[in-house]
Amino acid sequence: MKCCKCSNVAEYKVALNGRTYFVCEDHIPTQGDSCEPITDLDMLRSNKHIANLQGKEYILFAGLLWLAHRNGLKSIETTIIEHDRETGFCLVKARVFGERGEYQAYGDADQITCGKKVAAAYIRMSETRAVARALRFYTGTGMTALEELPNER
Repeated sequence: MKCCKCSNVAEYKVALNGRTYFVCEDHIPTQGDSCEPITDLDMLRSNKHIANLQGKEYILFAGLLWLAHRNGLKSIETTIIEHDRETGFCLVKARVFGERGEYQAYGDADQITCGKKVAAAYIRMSETRAVARALRFYTGTGMTALEELPNER
């Protein structure tokens, strides 16, 4: 993220007249305005990795991946635990490894919870949901991932 006054990397956020500006060390205001370090959540929002649905925020998979790499993610493994081709159901276990340790989670999907556009990709969707949950655990993100939600038909 760039400083709003120059091309340096912004390290702080300044609230002024109800707006937030990102500034570098050289452009920190000297009087009156509140100035705080930029957080990972600020970065996620500025890079459009947070979606708002009906007043609730959800993190996007791309944002989780960015945050996990920023926090030392080394690898991701997935395993299909259950797959029923007849009913179109799949359950996947994901394990993530990195500087913060090892975390695991499960994700499931079927052709109904995937929605019409991706119904045929229910196996990949169950994997995405499992990885998203494991990455949330790894990064300590309490916000639900958008990809974990069942799609509306």
